[in-house]
Amino acid sequence: SSITQLNLNNNMIYNGGANAIVVSLKTNSSITQLNLNKNRIDAKGAKAIADFLKTNSSITQLKLGVNQIG
Repeated sequence: SSITQLNLNNNMIYNGGANAIVVSLKTNSSITQLNLNKNRIDAKGAKAIADFLKTNSSITQLKLGVNQIG
């Protein structure tokens, strides 16, 4: 079986971590739920995630609450 949920809530990954996750998920189609709440991601990191989602059809649930996006 494959991992379908990735919960990185409250890990302070910042934009660098968000970018690293996006890069690693480009080759992963089993993750459907991604929780990035409370990670100090700002608009730059959110843009990287949004660009990734344009080509990803696996992620069906994304949590980005309590970040510094806007």
